[in-house]
Amino acid sequence: MARTMAKVKSVAAGSPAARAGLMAGDVVLAVDGYEMIDIIDWRFLTSDYSFTIFVERGGVELELQVFRDEMAELGVEFEDILFDGIKECANRCVFCFVDQLPDGVRSSLCIKDDDYRLSFLQGNFVTLTNCSKRTLDRIVEFRMSPIYVSVHATDPVTRNLMLGRKSTRPIMEVLRYLGENGIEMHTQIVVVPGMNDGYVLKRSIDELSSLRPGLLSIGIVPVGLTKHRKAHDKVRSVSEDEAKQTLDLIEDFQSKFVSSFGTRLVWASDEYYLKAGRDFPNGSSYEGYVQLENGIGLARSLSDDVECLLSKNTWVGKLGTSDGWLLTGTDGAKVIGPLLDRIKMASGSRVSMVTVPSTYFGGGVTVTGLVTGSDIVSTINRMARRPEDARRLIIPDVMLRDGEDVFLDGMSVDEVAGLCDMDLSVVSTDASGLLEAAGMRRKAV
Repeated sequence: MARTMAKVKSVAAGSPAARAGLMAGDVVLAVDGYEMIDIIDWRFLTSDYSFTIFVERGGVELELQVFRDEMAELGVEFEDILFDGIKECANRCVFCFVDQLPDGVRSSLCIKDDDYRLSFLQGNFVTLTNCSKRTLDRIVEFRMSPIYVSVHATDPVTRNLMLGRKSTRPIMEVLRYLGENGIEMHTQIVVVPGMNDGYVLKRSIDELSSLRPGLLSIGIVPVGLTKHRKAHDKVRSVSEDEAKQTLDLIEDFQSKFVSSFGTRLVWASDEYYLKAGRDFPNGSSYEGYVQLENGIGLARSLSDDVECLLSKNTWVGKLGTSDGWLLTGTDGAKVIGPLLDRIKMASGSRVSMVTVPSTYFGGGVTVTGLVTGSDIVSTINRMARRPEDARRLIIPDVMLRDGEDVFLDGMSVDEVAGLCDMDLSVVSTDASGLLEAAGMRRKAV
């Protein structure tokens, strides 16, 4: 029996799996004789009331019989949700962010995943260029819906150019097959000026809309460039005029789609509005913020949430802790600044905002999530600080790697605090976190 990498991380006490004898550290080899490649197989094969798990423990193979009632959770957590490893990207996209990382960055940041399973399980955008007919059939068979797809251009020649490929299966063929078989899709287009904007973008949006109702959304995002990118004469940042033209195009499509489909269907990322110097649409225009994780509607959502919390009058100033410096990126400052002023009026907070430019990544990187520890240290230590200045730094958790107190450049929170000679606290990247950063607290019920 071939071995998998399905190593058990934990088993909940009293769960059906624990009662069967499954333990942390066991390696699951198969279920009812069927091998697995990922957590999706596990969920499918363990959906019955009883089944047999084949495991290896300390070099010995065991058979464990599991019994459960209809509602009981198995209580098993694996060390990785992909038992056969991540399917890495074979594309050479002209705008690939991984290729723009500086030397010496953590190796884990350099992994180019293009795994359809992570698209379904975690909402990662994938190109589907490494998906065979058999893989597409598996997506359909296991109802992996919705799936998130990076389209970039529906025109095959333009898409291949952007992906750095000589030839790929036309993306509209792939998406149409998935849609006709009941798979819903969210899509994104990363716009590179002069390559897939203008007429090409118009064509892409128009052709994607033909996939309704299976197509749920189209996100339009400008290319992001760092100072470490290799020279490419066809890749440059979006200009202010181009941002305005793209927003005009999207608004025209939204009016058309609302009439045809009852949904706007296509949305621009917040960066477009910041670049164009335009106000963000109202909250209802985002129709539930279907691509919030893609930076579409984040600013409006945060602003509305802050106003909602303040209007409920459930937060009050917290005495003695209202001094501090709230750190944010260049784009974040344009959004956070007015909100912080609004909160300070309501609470009397003395927290100030400090904008931290990206020197580590450089180039056109302006988002808060890419601010690094070294950026913070250099910014704070360049400031003329007085004895009466705040002694507390406040950062949003979006600056840290998931689940770790570590910045993208590998510096730890404690290391940054020490080099800045200040206390450092982390708040959530949402309205509650912003109020907490400003020294407010929820009223006792």
